[in-house]
Amino acid sequence: MREWDTLTVKNVTPSSADLALTRVLAEQNESMLRVEWLYDRSARITSRSWVGVVRFDSFEVRVEPKLVGGNLGILRMLDYTRGLDAIQRLPSMQDLEDEGASLIDLVCWLLADQCDYILRHGLLSDYVTHEETLLSFRGQLRIYEQIRRHYGQVGELECRYDEYESDILENRILAVALRSARRVCVNTRVRAMLGRVEPLFSEVCPAEDIDVTAARDRLTYHRRNQHYRGAHHWAFLLLSGKAIKDVYSAGDAGAFAFMFDMNRLFEEFVETILREALRSTRYRLASQSRTRSIVVDEKGRNYSTVIPDLLIRTGSGATERVLPVDSKYKLYDDQRVVAGDIYQTFLYAYAFAPPGRFPTAGVVFPAAAESRGFSLGVQNTQGTRAARIKGLGLDIQRALRRIALGEAASPELVGDLLELMEPPEQSADASRGLPALVLTA
Repeated sequence: MREWDTLTVKNVTPSSADLALTRVLAEQNESMLRVEWLYDRSARITSRSWVGVVRFDSFEVRVEPKLVGGNLGILRMLDYTRGLDAIQRLPSMQDLEDEGASLIDLVCWLLADQCDYILRHGLLSDYVTHEETLLSFRGQLRIYEQIRRHYGQVGELECRYDEYESDILENRILAVALRSARRVCVNTRVRAMLGRVEPLFSEVCPAEDIDVTAARDRLTYHRRNQHYRGAHHWAFLLLSGKAIKDVYSAGDAGAFAFMFDMNRLFEEFVETILREALRSTRYRLASQSRTRSIVVDEKGRNYSTVIPDLLIRTGSGATERVLPVDSKYKLYDDQRVVAGDIYQTFLYAYAFAPPGRFPTAGVVFPAAAESRGFSLGVQNTQGTRAARIKGLGLDIQRALRRIALGEAASPELVGDLLELMEPPEQSADASRGLPALVLTA
């Protein structure tokens, strides 16, 4: 099924694992997938902006994006936003998708390929500190522990020593991820590759689990482990990716969800395109800038925080120009702009307009072809314009093809946004300034 669609599955009865997974899906800020178990032994599935795989005991739901280019398009977007080059090196990825491999199968394939690359170049080893009770002295004596545990005795010694081994954090992350991949992957080719790679990592790293958050915080990449970065990316994506719900298992049935929030991924994709295009130019890009001095109560105290997706800036002081840009993963080429998005974008345009500049904001949305989208004006009942909002469509598949060829992802989008920053002709109403926005608590 596609995003924002409804599907009915007949002749299914939920297991306890299915019901537990349904609760997990519904408890998210925005429900990943709405599942209704009906009395006629059917399930009504309603998708939202999340895409991926949800596997129940008796059936599997795959939600695929409309304008990205299938599951492979999602992975290409991730590859680009993370600065990797995994997809380019694997032409067989297209064959796997054509065979019906799911999103999670493709992620497992990327993980296995990166791990195979590491094995071919040799596993990283390092000195690991051990603290053990030994019968013979080794390394250093832990004097405090020796006195506390074995006062007056020398039969057992509390020792600290370093051992040069491969059971280190870099390999442990991959071993745990590979074992998880073997549990959830169903594609025959991918399972075969995992069956060859996973035992070699598990042999040196027998740990069954790992604290993903702590592992990510402890990792520091340098010359010796830089080649692990790609493998770790897909491993973390599988275990607890930033944009995905953790792989979830209930009981022994193995029900789980593996999904991406396309809203967040599209925001990151647009940000990366603009950051790459504006590098070494006079324009500066800021993302998720938090500003608390915009919405105030009648006493002038900060009331709410304004957080636009992106701010493009140029100049400084009195000559500074600022363009707020919001990324919306909505098909605005085919439907009217949601009123809430108009209100939000108008607030951004108003809030970040420098003195003497007409409030302007941009909205970037996915489109089947590069388009100039929509152009809206906000005015009062007397017809006086207070702001303008410009919507620009981004053809994601075309951008990904350009990226694959080493070209600029979307020069049209960047050019249109920068054109919005050029000072328009000031109307008499605009030059007089606008009243302050005051919210009475």
